Amino acid sequence: MSTPFSPKNLRDADILLYRGTSWLAKAIRFFDGTDYNHTSIFVGNDQVVEAVAKGVTRRTIDESIHDAVKVSVFRLLQRPDDMSPVIAVVPRYEGNRYGYEQLLLLALICSMRSVRVNNVVARFFRRVLEGAAGALLNLTAGNRQALICSEFVYRCYDEALPEIKDIYAIQLAYGSEKAMQFVLENNSHLYDNQSLVAYYYGLGRDMIANNAVPFLELPNSKTLEIVKVAHALEEEDAEMEALFFQVEQSYAAEDYILDKADELALKQSLDKFVFALATTVNPATEMLTSPPLILRDFLSANANFVTPGDFYRATNLQNLGDIKHN
Repeated sequence: MSTPFSPKNLRDADILLYRGTSWLAKAIRFFDGTDYNHTSIFVGNDQVVEAVAKGVTRRTIDESIHDAVKVSVFRLLQRPDDMSPVIAVVPRYEGNRYGYEQLLLLALICSMRSVRVNNVVARFFRRVLEGAAGALLNLTAGNRQALICSEFVYRCYDEALPEIKDIYAIQLAYGSEKAMQFVLENNSHLYDNQSLVAYYYGLGRDMIANNAVPFLELPNSKTLEIVKVAHALEEEDAEMEALFFQVEQSYAAEDYILDKADELALKQSLDKFVFALATTVNPATEMLTSPPLILRDFLSANANFVTPGDFYRATNLQNLGDIKHN
């Protein structure tokens, strides 16, 4: 049963987790495995700051939670009296320098986290990955950077103090056997060894031990241009909602069939997404022809990849209750 929480009891740097109603929101929750698909940080004066399509934006609580059906409040179990170092990080990211699309969060979950792929899921993922690639390329063309909602909130805590593990650090539950570290040019990155990235680019334990070269094919410029100008997927997209419903049905039916043609097509869509995201962290990527360097930039862009569900699973955050629960 939900525990009511009054907005009057919010304290600086409290984390709000949201449940939306669009197919995108449902898909994020489905593949992330929790009840939440969006997040923001409370900064006082009845305001939160959150990453949305137009940038990292300050809004009143009422404005922010208006379209959500559920909003829960999370706080550090051992909250320091002084949260100003966390709040001080917020202005570094505010403004329209960054752009966020829920589609990007879904694409990262689909590519970096453990998934079971069949023919229906492959078709759904292809649409998601290519749509996210197009959104990323359009952001880059506008001299903007991608920043997902949960990554923004995580950075506010992570960058409050220079130490790696300090009193503000959120302890993410990466302790499962599935969580892997991929070390490339002295940079460590977490990924899932049952993810699309691990499967298609050979990032399993044996491949790392043997220093195998990732199998990444470079999308040609014509293909990328088509992706770039393609119409972005909308939150209210009846076709995608119907396709996602088929995904849910296929999981319930334990459908494990994946044709070679769908597998190859999914790989090509993932290549486009990896290349597009790599260019957001290193614009020179588009001039590179080295798959390991492109993969390095892709993984670097995801160094702080955190989902709303990760906050729910964090070991040092407590759920205080719901501001809104329909």
